[in-house]
Amino acid sequence: RGVGTCKGLSLEQRAEMVRIFNGNTTDNVPEVRGSTLAGKPTNTLAGSSFGVSEVESRGKRKAVGAAPNSVVDMFDSKAREEADDAIGKFFYAAGIPFNVARSPYYKEAMAKVAKAGTSYVPPGDTKLRTTILDRNYSKVNLLMEEMKVTWVSHGCSIIMDGWTDIRHRPLINIIVSCKDGPYFLRAIDCSGKRKDVEFQYQILKDAIEEVGPSNVVQVVTDAAYVCRAAGKLVEREYRHIYWTPCCVHAMNNALKDIGKIQWVNQIVTEARDVQKFICNHHTSLALFRNFSKKEFLKPVDTRFASYFILLERMSELQEPLQIMIMTQDWTRWRESKTDQGKKVKEVVLRETFWVDMKYIISIIAPVFSVIKYGDSNSPNLGEIYECIDSMLGQMKAAIRVRDPTLEFYNEHIQPIIQRRWEKLNTPLHMAAYALNPKWYVERPGRVVPLDDDEVKKGLMKAFKKMYTPQEASQIRLEWLDFTELDGYKTSAKADRVTIAQEKPVSWWRLYGLSGLLRPLAIRLLSQVSSSSASERNWSTYGWIHSVKRNRLTSARAEKLVVVHSALRLIDRKTPEYKQTPALRWDVDPEEPRQVEEDNTVQRGLIGLTFEDEDASTNEEEFMDIASDADSDF
Repeated sequence: RGVGTCKGLSLEQRAEMVRIFNGNTTDNVPEVRGSTLAGKPTNTLAGSSFGVSEVESRGKRKAVGAAPNSVVDMFDSKAREEADDAIGKFFYAAGIPFNVARSPYYKEAMAKVAKAGTSYVPPGDTKLRTTILDRNYSKVNLLMEEMKVTWVSHGCSIIMDGWTDIRHRPLINIIVSCKDGPYFLRAIDCSGKRKDVEFQYQILKDAIEEVGPSNVVQVVTDAAYVCRAAGKLVEREYRHIYWTPCCVHAMNNALKDIGKIQWVNQIVTEARDVQKFICNHHTSLALFRNFSKKEFLKPVDTRFASYFILLERMSELQEPLQIMIMTQDWTRWRESKTDQGKKVKEVVLRETFWVDMKYIISIIAPVFSVIKYGDSNSPNLGEIYECIDSMLGQMKAAIRVRDPTLEFYNEHIQPIIQRRWEKLNTPLHMAAYALNPKWYVERPGRVVPLDDDEVKKGLMKAFKKMYTPQEASQIRLEWLDFTELDGYKTSAKADRVTIAQEKPVSWWRLYGLSGLLRPLAIRLLSQVSSSSASERNWSTYGWIHSVKRNRLTSARAEKLVVVHSALRLIDRKTPEYKQTPALRWDVDPEEPRQVEEDNTVQRGLIGLTFEDEDASTNEEEFMDIASDADSDF
């Protein structure tokens, strides 16, 4: 009493003094976290490659054998608390989302640091971007070799898309999409080069040769002329490979065309004006929030289906908007008396505005559903033909509510969809559709592929292109046997209603007969229908090249994208990713729906002017308009 503690002693020295005082050995006294005195790793990290999260279980935070309320336990608890605080400060200062703490890679890193002991010094930025990046790049390439094995049996798609990085360098992304997900092959710097048909053809050809021509089923690009021409050169060079335009781009262009119809454009413009007026003033936005728990959505201009997102959310806000407009607070507000304020009030209280808006939504919702379905890394080539057909039926049903004669559909909608579908549809789409066993289940009002003349014609074209005349004759006979299930097990027909509904590839692997048709069906039904996998890498590059972060050379950035994409892909294939505590660790539930991270990241195209720039319709790509009420959009 009255004697203070020595401030000069380290935690290890204090623990050692306690051991000597108590006459204990290092075998029965717990080591201090991070200490190397015990000569062996702590129990909390033993037996796990990722380590054990000490936040998850209070019982695991206390070292085994420690007496309650002992001095060592006090030191140990304080050390753990200080470590927790230091990690927290790192997260807060760097702006790291909290969901990252669920990452198995984060836990693995903490375990390795603890095992390294107090002498460990964390790497600096130079080492992270050079030697460590190089080592991880080599490791993930080895891990991805297992994925490449599936290219032989299931085939793959070469996806090409272009963009411009923060340094205004035109880059082209090359992605290999297979049944396990997208594999980033490379990004090509096109600075100073003429991005013509021959240039893009050579890029596609080099990628095909690297992957192996026999493994490639299709190349997927935008439908712009230069891409289409390059794709046709690929088809000429490789008889079994198809060029396929991105279905998401095609359907989004159809949406844009519908949005140009005069009365549709008027409703969209008025909706944007209402949202802009309310969200650009703090007073009106605060007043609006008194009546609504939902926020306005600000779709990114370069995103697909932006006006559909705008209208859909606006329709959900009809009641709170109308209530707000009728309050005395709104009437007393100075801006409500301006011409623009009066116009907003007139629009919000006009019943036909809301009726027309909901009518438009009902018409274009099926198109948006196709976009959402196509904007996926999952195999869906065998579904798109049916999706488009169903979409047209749903649009007709929506239009009949106000137009029983379908005059509006025949005059405006049908020509728009037909024009876009003709650019999109290929014999490969029809072949994949015809080989999907789920479509041979009888359905009211639908014909099976065998009875669809257009489908049969496309399928025969595909057989003729991909096989020799003798092989084409053989595979036609095999297809007829498949349609009638001649020679197939009796359970095959029943399982068309079960297995094939969800996993058509599994049906073929289970029931497919030996010959040419089975491997072809497996390869076609394992492919994607859009270039979204490539376009999603723009976001990765945007993150890497953010002004707030260190700039990298193009080669370093490419390596970082490879490592980033591969590690996430590998982890998403593990059961732990769908379970706690690592449940969807790379998705931040607290993050507002995001827009472009930085306006300086230009995601347009130089020399590769596609019809649209971006293809992501994930929910997180749209942002709740928050406190930035004065932002101009």
